[in-house]
Amino acid sequence: MLKRILIGVAAGIVVLLGYLGILYTRDTDLGDRTVTVIVQEGDSFARIAKRLLSEKVVTSRLMLVLPARLRDIDKKLTPGRYDFTGENSCRSVLNRLAEADFLRVKITFPEGLPIWRVAGILQQRLDLDSARVMSYNEDSAFLAPHKIPSLEGYLFPETYTFKWGV
Repeated sequence: MLKRILIGVAAGIVVLLGYLGILYTRDTDLGDRTVTVIVQEGDSFARIAKRLLSEKVVTSRLMLVLPARLRDIDKKLTPGRYDFTGENSCRSVLNRLAEADFLRVKITFPEGLPIWRVAGILQQRLDLDSARVMSYNEDSAFLAPHKIPSLEGYLFPETYTFKWGV
């Protein structure tokens, strides 16, 4: 009798683990929709998980939260903008968060670009306040340590990679 109970319990555990494995790896298709999740400094994993679930990026709260805790992803969120599209699973979402696979924006600044145009490009591509960028051009406390009179002409013509929201 005890042997049958143990076999039944073991079979139940195997079925449960199999089901959890399916939930962890099953893809949810967002189709053409893109879901943007902004992780800010100090955000809780619970808030991010709630957003991922409400936007249907993933379908299992348990299989998002439990592995995140086991892998310490819930304590090591890297701030950034994470865009999710197409097919996603709890595993793929957690891997992106663990690897800090957030949006990075490449911007090329041509030679001779005036600072006001640089500020405009930064506003357009990174959603930064161009007036704030321009204020650094006249901020002596910011400029003094660099020993430059203004920012004009100190940005080399190059392609730069920025973290969105930097």
